[in-house]
Amino acid sequence: MYVAWVYFVALIATIVCTTGACSMFDTRGVALLERPPDAQLKGSISRPDKPFVEGPPGTPYARSSFSATEGHYVIEVRDLLVAPAQQGISVEAMGAGVLEVRDGTGSVMIGNKTMAVSMGATFFVSEGDKIRIESRGGPMILRAHFFKNR
Repeated sequence: MYVAWVYFVALIATIVCTTGACSMFDTRGVALLERPPDAQLKGSISRPDKPFVEGPPGTPYARSSFSATEGHYVIEVRDLLVAPAQQGISVEAMGAGVLEVRDGTGSVMIGNKTMAVSMGATFFVSEGDKIRIESRGGPMILRAHFFKNR
């Protein structure tokens, strides 16, 4: 009698679990969306206003906000991209500058001084300084503000 009762309880539990599991996948009469026509599957035609372009020498950068002349100073704002597969990029400061790490981590070498930087770090350079930037682990994006006396 005890064995029959155990089988009965196991059978009821199996029925309840199966019914509950099947009801989770019930579509309740709602079908899946149909595939759109091929004419609507075209890629986006939007392009960024200021895409990254090849800079001198081998440095991908985009002129970001502006390049303007204010008073006796020329001001240039650049976004620099350092890809993870690159060995690093070299940038020559066209004037005194402030650089901010917008994303990623890596190391920056200014002259013969090397420092580790990560997102949020800022550092400055003098006019004519040679800057070497290397990313670690992933891409690195920096914003550079350069100021030069005309």
